[in-house]
This record gives sequence, C-alpha cells and structure tokens, in this order.
Amino acid sequence: MNSNQAFFKQSLLSDEAKQLRRIRRIARKGNPSVVKAKGAWKVSKDTKVLQLVEKIITPLENIIYLYIPTDYYNYIPGTKKDCWYYMERRIERVYCNLNSMVFLNDDEYNRVLKIIDTVHAFVKGFSGVDSIKDPHWFELNPNLYFFHSCYSLEFEPDMKDWTEDDFEVAQHLPFSYMPKSLEEVEKRERYIEYLHCYSKERNFKWDKYDTSQYSHEDPESIMLMHEIAYTLRLVFIDAFPELCNDES
Repeated sequence: MNSNQAFFKQSLLSDEAKQLRRIRRIARKGNPSVVKAKGAWKVSKDTKVLQLVEKIITPLENIIYLYIPTDYYNYIPGTKKDCWYYMERRIERVYCNLNSMVFLNDDEYNRVLKIIDTVHAFVKGFSGVDSIKDPHWFELNPNLYFFHSCYSLEFEPDMKDWTEDDFEVAQHLPFSYMPKSLEEVEKRERYIEYLHCYSKERNFKWDKYDTSQYSHEDPESIMLMHEIAYTLRLVFIDAFPELCNDES
C-alpha cells in the first residue's frame, strides 16, 4: 500500500468520516414519521403557476444570484459581516411561502420542498456546486459537472495528460465527482473557453481578461451562478410536467 492509499484509507475510517456516513444513511431513509394532509384547496392551474413563480421560483432565483454579491455566501453584500443568518432569513421566507400554499397536494408539496432543500444546501455548503446534493440537477444540466472542485485543484500531471489508469484510479479519490475520461476534460475546456469568449465579446467582465474593480473574483464562479440559476428553471419544468404547455 503506497502513502496515498494509506492516507485515503485512514481518512475513510476516521471517526468524522464514519459519523458523516451514518448521517447520510439516516437522512436517505427519509422521515420515519411523516404527517400527511387530508387534502388540498382547489385553485386553477393558472393560479398555481403564478403562485409558484411568485412565492417559490423567483425568491430562489434571487438567492442564487446572491452567490457573487455575498462572496460565495460568506458576507452580507458590501460588508465583511458574516451572512449565515442573513441568508437563513431569506431561505426561511421561501419555506414559509411553501407552507402557505395550501392548494398543493402532498406530492406537489414534497416536490417543491426537495428543490428548496437543494438550494438551501447549496447556500450553506460553502463548497460551490459540490454542495448540490440532488444528482437529478446534474442529470438535467450536465454542465454543472464542469464546476466541481476537482477541476480547481492542481494535479500532477495535468488532467489533459492523464492515462486511462489515472482516470480509473481517480474515481476512488474522496471527491463528489471526478471526470472519467479525457473526453470529459476536453469537453469542459471547450465549454469554459466559450463562456470566456461569450463574456469578452459582450463586455460582461466574467472572463479572465477582466481588468475592472471586480477582477479579483473567480470568473468561473460567476459562470456557475448563472448555470445554477438556469438549472433551477429546468428543475421546476421537470418537476411539474402537468403545468407545462402540451405543445412543448
């Protein structure tokens, strides 16, 4: 066993790792004491759509778009004051809105709750896209894979020079995601290059050539913020097919 293997084995067997796995197992089993509503109020389809947009989707999008202004949910915008409770109050309002929507049946309620929980975990995770716990988000928008933390770390050699064995071994490293092939790495490179050029052409100042007062920000974090906001749109469309236009 080499030093790296010994390190990873020790990490996996640590008390902290064991406790984390226990927490995940219990959470994945679901609530053992669910209380269900006896029914739901009747409203029109149009009313349901408008309420979802106004009370849930728009507030969640606004929260996602605080990712950069809050310095990745660390500080109240424009200050160096911790924003944990600042963000918590905004998330709590969305939960409050959900519970006021008494026209949702249990299934609809749980679909929305799952989405709110996912955004909540993203806000409180402090680890970017790795904090998104619902794999369905990545299924709906595979571009999210390109922002995983594994790409921001320096490996020796560079991923573009990895062999098939390197990619196979990487799958066993303690990351939430690792690319499985050179094709994935190259696809990400083309995607990121496009976003840099898209920004540069329109003077959006997302890209690495930015010389403005915001140039200290990581351009890929700005790109991630927009990608997650777009994914939220995809998630709601997928979660409520009964509300979609039949022609789409």
